[in-house]
Amino acid sequence: MGSIVAAGQAVSLSSTGALLDGDPEIDVTAQSLSITAASVGAGNDALDTDVASLSLNVRGVAYVNEANALTVTSA
Repeated sequence: MGSIVAAGQAVSLSSTGALLDGDPEIDVTAQSLSITAASVGAGNDALDTDVASLSLNVRGVAYVNEANALTVTSA
């Protein structure tokens, strides 16, 4: 996954498969992030975020590494 910068905005990511990271950089910077996917990140490479709130609709596991504090609104 590349980098999404939407400071102060809402971001929604949707995938029928796995949403993978692939690098150590912050992947999503936003006010809120909503993810629907089969799984998110991997045990050795979590999705890196800088968001205030996170909503997950994931059938499998989710590995997320947050830069600051966040509120999980749904998991």
